[in-house]
Amino acid sequence: MAQLSIRIEFKSPRQMVGQHNHNNRTRVPSYADPSKVKDNVVISPFPTFEHTKRDQTKETRERKIRDIANEIEAQCKAQTNRKWQSNSSHFIDGVLTFSSDADLSDKDELDSCALATIKQLMKTHKLRDDALLELVRHEDETRTHYHFMLMNQTLEGKSSRRSFSRDACIALQDMAGKQFSSMDIHRGKPKEQRVLDGEPLHKHIHRSVKKLHEDLPFEITEAEADLERARLMFENIGIEQDEAERHIKEAQGKLDRLKDVNEGLAKRADELTSKATASEGKLSLLESDKAAAIQATEQAKEALSHTNKQIESLEEKLEVTPIKLEPECVEVVTHAGMLSTQTEERDMYEASDVKKHIREQEIKADIAVDDAYRYKAQANRLENIRVDRDLTLDRNEELIQRLDSTKSDLLSAQAQITLLKDIAQNSGIDVEKELLKHKATLNDLGDDHRHR
Repeated sequence: MAQLSIRIEFKSPRQMVGQHNHNNRTRVPSYADPSKVKDNVVISPFPTFEHTKRDQTKETRERKIRDIANEIEAQCKAQTNRKWQSNSSHFIDGVLTFSSDADLSDKDELDSCALATIKQLMKTHKLRDDALLELVRHEDETRTHYHFMLMNQTLEGKSSRRSFSRDACIALQDMAGKQFSSMDIHRGKPKEQRVLDGEPLHKHIHRSVKKLHEDLPFEITEAEADLERARLMFENIGIEQDEAERHIKEAQGKLDRLKDVNEGLAKRADELTSKATASEGKLSLLESDKAAAIQATEQAKEALSHTNKQIESLEEKLEVTPIKLEPECVEVVTHAGMLSTQTEERDMYEASDVKKHIREQEIKADIAVDDAYRYKAQANRLENIRVDRDLTLDRNEELIQRLDSTKSDLLSAQAQITLLKDIAQNSGIDVEKELLKHKATLNDLGDDHRHR
């Protein structure tokens, strides 16, 4: 029975540039037949825009992958009021392949089924209406197959990655098989189901020589495509690993600096707290002195009032007809007047000293209040700085966790590369030799570019 397979992979803008060049054959791979490149068909072309040149003539250019990624981020911000997550891929790269016994002669029907499959994928995962960026049929390799590129953004402006669970990917195979059923092409029976049905292991592990000869060209094509993806992955892993190590060093340096600042702030906060405590004690003493001075003033006022009353009483007693006073009486009146004058001057002098002392104490109290307010304000600012520092430490911890996650992803990618190498070796492909060949090709291209 003719079978098909549909696979997807989430990619960053940088990864998608290489895949787009592969799709439109900007650079023809070594395993493709150059004479058949002209037979490749673009079913859904890559988006373009009209550019005006210096001589005012117009030409059509393809949009840049980076510009499309920026538009995705802007759309996410507009719809969700949140930034696009830095670890979310912007694009979905897909490939649709067929077994060697599939009848692919009716190209129009084949293209129609392929396009219907992509449209149904977009509808199932609620991708934006213009998510399809490219759909290309390749005829220059061993078997006809399709490459497609989608924007990884839903109608709500978010990433669709979470919707592609393991069960969803299994359902994706079912959906593709249903779309191609009119051409008698179906999805194969899942291996897990065959095991549950009691099929012997040799039925899905070992194959006859004839079957191997039939399937080998198709598998070689897949292995070569996997090798090309592995080569691109090797390049991206090196860049991402260097970037991750740089971020780790920067985060560690920043964390050390923040720890030093935190220690200095804690020390300064303790000093200000001690000063604030001392100022509060000093203020309390000044308040006590002020209360005592007020009390002394009141007592002095009462004494002054009592003395004034005594003087008035004495003056009333002395207010007699002065004509008939004896000399002794005149002397008594004069002495009493002197006594009254001296008493008033002494009481006024004492009251003036008391008022002066009270004023000094009030000034000291006001200064102490200002100092206490200033120290409390500094303590509040330090507390705000301490809160900001704690938030920064939390962000750094989150950054370190993300970097650890990146390391885990790199390890996972290296494990996948090892698995690809094993597959390639089982298929009779020398991975190191192919990588050296691709490296030499890249170097030749670089030399040609520099000569130009």
